[in-house]
Amino acid sequence: MARRSAGRRIRAERADDGPQGSRSGQERAPPSPVVEPPPVVYLLRSVSVETATIHLRTMAHGGLAVGHPTGEAASLRDTWFVAGALPHERVRALAERRRRGAVFARAVEILQASSDRREPPCALAGVCGGCDWLFAAPDAQARFRRQVVSEQLRRIAGLEGVQVGTLAVGEAPELGYRRRVKMHYLRGEDGAFRLGFRRAGAHVLEDVTTCPVLTGALDAAMQRVRALADRLPRQGNVFGLDVGGRVVLGLSGVRPTPEIVARCEAMLDELVVGIELRGGRMRRHVGVTRCIVDRDASGTGVRVGPFSFVQANAEVNAALVERVRAHAAGDGRVLELYAGAGNLTRAWACRSRRGMAVEYDREAAKALGNLVRARRWPVAVRRGRAERVVAALRGEGERFAATVVDPPRAGLGEKLVADVCAVTEDVVVYVSCDAATFARDAKAFRGHGFELERVEVADMMPQTSHAELVGLFRGTGRRS
Repeated sequence: MARRSAGRRIRAERADDGPQGSRSGQERAPPSPVVEPPPVVYLLRSVSVETATIHLRTMAHGGLAVGHPTGEAASLRDTWFVAGALPHERVRALAERRRRGAVFARAVEILQASSDRREPPCALAGVCGGCDWLFAAPDAQARFRRQVVSEQLRRIAGLEGVQVGTLAVGEAPELGYRRRVKMHYLRGEDGAFRLGFRRAGAHVLEDVTTCPVLTGALDAAMQRVRALADRLPRQGNVFGLDVGGRVVLGLSGVRPTPEIVARCEAMLDELVVGIELRGGRMRRHVGVTRCIVDRDASGTGVRVGPFSFVQANAEVNAALVERVRAHAAGDGRVLELYAGAGNLTRAWACRSRRGMAVEYDREAAKALGNLVRARRWPVAVRRGRAERVVAALRGEGERFAATVVDPPRAGLGEKLVADVCAVTEDVVVYVSCDAATFARDAKAFRGHGFELERVEVADMMPQTSHAELVGLFRGTGRRS
């Protein structure tokens, strides 16, 4: 979950919660066992008098473990949401804020560890805010994501016992998988230049000299930005995209002066092949900044740049596209909302199906239009806001056999769901980066005659609580 670059959602680096399950013949994963004494003690941070001993029971949306105080504080009725903890652990937690009977805290000491806990594969675990589940074993991370989705569907949508599957992926490494990244930089009052991610729960920038979740090429290329430190503004953002071992970088808020352009040109080699500068209304492309990613068996790929939205995990994205292709299979017309540069459009348009793809961002819509024309697909590309376009289609009496949606984290909302159901005859394929808004929309779809038939979690960002979902809603004959 994060959403598109420059108008599309930029998927944030976190999100999710709940019970578990699977589908397609997969066995239900057993619950995390409670670890018996003797307890293992990990000292994470200095203990404060504002702490309490918490027994954690489950995982919540957002990657926080949920539990209640024990011992002297057991009489307190507050529910605690604890960062850095796992279900079935007993921890000392430091309260950071309270809201309506809920206490948000962070673990400062692990008194009794879960068997799902491991030594984090990163020296900055618990400090850098980039990855919030580095301390959880990979199989436990996948299980927690399914639990989060199942619980959100139960609590928000009223759907009991929904089996949540995991999207099958061939080779999907837990480290070195991330091909796209956004880093912050800051030059302090002392002149020191820091490049990295903000600390968890703070605005302090943690200097990151290497990141184990980035691909090797992207990790090395991002550090090249330090060579430009004396020519950059005091603070800003750097975007990076690895395309098969060749990296393109994007610097926002940087005016392309002759000096900075010359420095960027000197950086280009076999690793960093292009740098795009954007400052005010000025743009400058140094080297090659537009590349084709995610080519499928037919050779069809998507043209993107460093500021474009691209799914972070190439292997998982390929599986996601194939799942959308299977869910949207058929002969009738297709409507796609939040189409971006065409990542999911390929899933249905490649079969020469007629349809319409809607995208608001100007640059993404242009790339999508170029792709459609190059492949000669019978697809109309319409630039506009999804809400307005679908309302107009409903008013015109348009009908589509299937609708594919890939909205930002905020989801669709009641009005757009109603309009989508009104123009869709058979199925809605819903790709989401937020379990809570997906569950809210699932409830709305049900109210308009579309039942959730299948939902799977794509483990797009290992080491984080982010869950990418793909759901299939099928019409039951009722229409709004």
